[in-house]
Amino acid sequence: MENLNNRYEYPAIFYEEFDGRYSVQFPDFDEITDGRTLQEAQYMAVEYLFAKITLDKKDSRPLPTPSSLDVISTDPDLFGMCKSHFKTIVAVDMDTFSKYMEGKQTVRTNVTMPKYLKDLAIEQHINISSVVQEALKQRLNL
Repeated sequence: MENLNNRYEYPAIFYEEFDGRYSVQFPDFDEITDGRTLQEAQYMAVEYLFAKITLDKKDSRPLPTPSSLDVISTDPDLFGMCKSHFKTIVAVDMDTFSKYMEGKQTVRTNVTMPKYLKDLAIEQHINISSVVQEALKQRLNL
């Protein structure tokens, strides 16, 4: 449920599959997401939770009360097909994650340069946008 800091926490079950991928089940939402690695699956779980909560709030749907880790059980059918599993809490700070997602948004920016530089870049298959991004990151020490 939501606390004063606009942070939500829900239990999840991470299943390690035999091919190394991870599935993440949210029993309170009856949904599954996944990732190629544990790190990617953890990110996808937070992203899923953010999207689910955002859409449910937008549509005025009530959010379920989070179950306790003690009362959720692993799906025996799913576990039988997996190498291992563990239960944990997945948390998302809605404000922080929203800002992170906004930061990933791209914007179109015009750049003025001599024509010959643009022509040479195109001739050599250089992505001007990537070069500008790399230069800005270097200049900004990012």
